[in-house]
Amino acid sequence: TGELHGTIDVCAGDYNITVRVTDAGSRTDERIFTLAVVNGTLSVSPSSPQTFNCTSSTFYQDFSASGPRLGALENWAVTWHGTNPGGFEVISTGEATVRFRKSGTSTIGSGYQFKLTARDSVCNDNEVDSGYYTLNISGEGGDEPYYTGMVGEWRLDECAWDGTTDEISDTSGTNAHGESHNMGSADTVNRSIGKVCYSAAVNLDTVTNQYVNLGHEAFQNLGDFSLSMWFRIDSLSSSIQTLFSGAKAGADNTMLIFLNSTGTALTTWVNQTTTGGFNIGSTVADGLWHHLVWTRKVSDGTEVVYIDKAALSDTQGIGNTSNVTLDAGGAILGQEQDSVGDAFDVNQIFHGWIDEVMVYNKVLTQTDVNNLYSLTHDCVGSCYTDAIAWYYMDEDSWTTGNPCVIDSIGGYDGTPTGDSSINKTDSHLCYAGEFADAPGNDSCITITGLPVSTTAGDKTTVCFWMKWAGNGNEMPIGWANSYDLFFYGTTRFGFNTGASDLYGIDGANALANDWYHVAAIFSNNAPLKNQLYIDGTLQPIAVLTGTPVNRTVSSTFYISGWSPSDGYKFNGMIDELRIYTRGLSSSEVTEDMNLTHSCPGP
Repeated sequence: TGELHGTIDVCAGDYNITVRVTDAGSRTDERIFTLAVVNGTLSVSPSSPQTFNCTSSTFYQDFSASGPRLGALENWAVTWHGTNPGGFEVISTGEATVRFRKSGTSTIGSGYQFKLTARDSVCNDNEVDSGYYTLNISGEGGDEPYYTGMVGEWRLDECAWDGTTDEISDTSGTNAHGESHNMGSADTVNRSIGKVCYSAAVNLDTVTNQYVNLGHEAFQNLGDFSLSMWFRIDSLSSSIQTLFSGAKAGADNTMLIFLNSTGTALTTWVNQTTTGGFNIGSTVADGLWHHLVWTRKVSDGTEVVYIDKAALSDTQGIGNTSNVTLDAGGAILGQEQDSVGDAFDVNQIFHGWIDEVMVYNKVLTQTDVNNLYSLTHDCVGSCYTDAIAWYYMDEDSWTTGNPCVIDSIGGYDGTPTGDSSINKTDSHLCYAGEFADAPGNDSCITITGLPVSTTAGDKTTVCFWMKWAGNGNEMPIGWANSYDLFFYGTTRFGFNTGASDLYGIDGANALANDWYHVAAIFSNNAPLKNQLYIDGTLQPIAVLTGTPVNRTVSSTFYISGWSPSDGYKFNGMIDELRIYTRGLSSSEVTEDMNLTHSCPGP
């Protein structure tokens, strides 16, 4: 007797197996057996039946398949039972994974039914069938997604860059990944204050050799095209400010867009020709984020440039009607190339921040531009750390001298002094802390032991809601090292370093007697790199008086004043204060502004 066993990797079918035996006398015999191989069961997760609700133009649902197969699953398809609402597709995301997502406009409705199918790339008859799911479409779920026609998308959100090939991800599906040049860990702190998440911070201060190289695969044979990005200027070069430079061998100005020396006009080049001139009207070198979209229609060469959703008039009007193709190494942010990936001019550098770069093989409309202007997404990565402290100001009461102002997440409880108290009737959310600046009043909260960095260049963000009574010479918050936010008189508000100075805004009297969200980004030993947001909007701050000196944050922090005994106490209310040990992006500030939580019970 004997046993036939083993493992075979073959597709379904009938196979002949010859079994031969030999006895002790060397006699042999053999028989042929037929082995029938059948397909196993492939299953899809999430399993059907199940209902999905599409309420956004960027809706998607990921699926994965499991079970016996020899090859990757391919030829994924979506099949509709009954009415097809339009505007959906399936794209493979791995050997056995797929994404069902929006791809265009859809008809709003409920009860649509679809299923997913695919087959084994090695065994064609080994198929997976998910069974039918239900899909409901409502609201913005009927709209076209922003990525329709997109051939390149570089969010620039990676936590660290060091020049490694393909370190900058292209999320469009083209796989046109890029890499940074002459950047490293020292640049990370400035990259953190992007428009949406992290960004490219290039050539700040005295640096002149940095740039980002995007994958040229996204710039192949482009007829109609659109280029979109956010930018913020730190300083101006003496000649031009190159936002994007595209080159190929023998044609270094194949696709080029730059600002003039004052940041008041844009010039475009296509295929070695100066094709467009666009006056902005005022300078964009104001320290604020600006959204740029450049479109070209190949049939007649018509170009349109949008700044912050506004279409600019083309004063040049020289259309180029040839397609655009860039060589490897020739798609560059921040430098102007006079040969592919090289021959940069120090007077043509972009100094500042660039974020959310996208390229399309179509002409974007005004509606498309408007949608991109408001587009955001989640920040994902180990560098996007949460706040280290959060003060609800929701205690029933405070006891002077006791650490009773509770930090709800970090344990860094604050100690009130003076007439600091809880206001239960006027707040942004639930209750609020109330402070007074009457003569002799030391109304203040002292917080100690905060694990903030004092390293030069590092950033700390403080976010809070404020209702200011309108009195002058008051500090809503401050650090023990004479680094604070200050109302200089009743019309100016911003950063103060204890040198009779203010780096901030005029017209602060408009903030009196109402609730406003404030986000202050403090930079150690670099006060002119500070940022101030009010109600989620980055402010155009400037040195209004004095000369700021170098300061750092400290482990001791004050709500109202910069010490328990100084004379700069805040008269008003503070609510929902959070401290982050990093700089926040514009979108993250907005996210902080919208945070909420449950209130204390009755």
